[in-house]
Amino acid sequence: MGCASITMMFAAFTSAYVVRQSAGNWLEFQLPNIFWVNTVVLLLSSLFCICPIAIL
Repeated sequence: MGCASITMMFAAFTSAYVVRQSAGNWLEFQLPNIFWVNTVVLLLSSLFCICPIAIL
């Protein structure tokens, strides 16, 4: 039941994103550099958490 509701919410957000973007008044802006740094840090921390589990 939980997976179905999460899937439906994801579909609703994706649909809203597509509809809103095609409306014609979509604002595009450059993301701050700290966003990319944060993304890399999160990915690396996830990798370092998963690797020790995979080795065991």
